[in-house]
Amino acid sequence: MQLKYSKIRGFTLIEVIITSFILAVGLLAVVAMQAVAKRSSFETHQRTVAMILAEDMVERVRLNHIAWQANNPATVTVGDGQTARSKPACAEDSGLMTACSLADVVNYDLYHWEYGLYAKAAGAKGGLVKPNGCVLLSANGELTVVVTWLSRQSFSGITSSNTVTANCGAQSDKRRKMALTTRVAS
Repeated sequence: MQLKYSKIRGFTLIEVIITSFILAVGLLAVVAMQAVAKRSSFETHQRTVAMILAEDMVERVRLNHIAWQANNPATVTVGDGQTARSKPACAEDSGLMTACSLADVVNYDLYHWEYGLYAKAAGAKGGLVKPNGCVLLSANGELTVVVTWLSRQSFSGITSSNTVTANCGAQSDKRRKMALTTRVAS
């Protein structure tokens, strides 16, 4: 006698478990990918803010180059671990400056730059983490502006031969640096 087997239809429990496991692994991969994207996005944002702040200081020195060259304050450091700068008495909140000395103009530039480093402006969000800014204007008109901040990830193997860049901010394997060097009119 011959037995006829009907075709088995539907899923077995084993097939459902295997499918669930594959889906779970796929979802974990998607979550991990999202975490990497978020971290990369944060690092990119920090670098963009640092570049904007460095360019801001370069433009401030270019606009007020007479005041900066007259005062030529060696290397100036602002930010984390430094004494906070105060706004010069001759400067108003509107930006109007009356009867200011050249030193006051330089201090006002540094005050506003420090303000930007910490993102203290009304409604500002997304400032740098533990920022420092360094400015060096040499006698020959070469201007170096460095912005440093703390990153989430360690990084090693890069050294700088430029002393302004190397000495700006606390040394750490998580410290990131953005440096701009240019010439200013004499």
